[in-house]
Amino acid sequence: MCGRNSLYVHKKKLRERYNASFDNVYKKSYNIAPGNNQPTVTKNSPKTLQPMKWGFIPHFAETDDEKRKWRNRNLINARIETVEEENTFRKSFQERKCLIPSTGFYEWKDEGKPNKTPYHIKPSNRKVFSFAGFYNDDTFIILTKDSENKDMKQIHDRTPVILPKNREDQYLDNEMGRQGLEDLEASNIETKQVSKKV
Repeated sequence: MCGRNSLYVHKKKLRERYNASFDNVYKKSYNIAPGNNQPTVTKNSPKTLQPMKWGFIPHFAETDDEKRKWRNRNLINARIETVEEENTFRKSFQERKCLIPSTGFYEWKDEGKPNKTPYHIKPSNRKVFSFAGFYNDDTFIILTKDSENKDMKQIHDRTPVILPKNREDQYLDNEMGRQGLEDLEASNIETKQVSKKV
């Protein structure tokens, strides 16, 4: 699971990393929560970092009441193992993939009730990286898979799907399906215990 992430990098560095410009105001953040806006990159607008809201609303939700209902469900993660089988996700996963730039994500290690210790986690030697996700209208969701890295397993059994930089275009071009994402090698990660105020 991924319930918080960070994007704390200067706008210039982000533009250079994705060779894209912003179409809105960008604010660095150590703590991006569901419901917040975050820059994304899509196949339709690969040269624009466009803000979308973290919390997916499916394509078949048309009325304001339907959209409100789905917003309240707080769909922030989709399991890669079942994403092609679920009607809620299938169409957008197949047709509307996106990159979600990040500088790290947070997970809480269960130390036995009521103690949970938060960690900030990121791939080693990568200042900015991309989660694999998909979107509908102005909302997005992050794909997750089973944790394979031994350090990650000690914190949580699920992890967001992190794309190697050289596979990002392939993902946006829809040349990577579920199996290709599942088969990505686990990244070496850095973990840092952080304040419980996260």
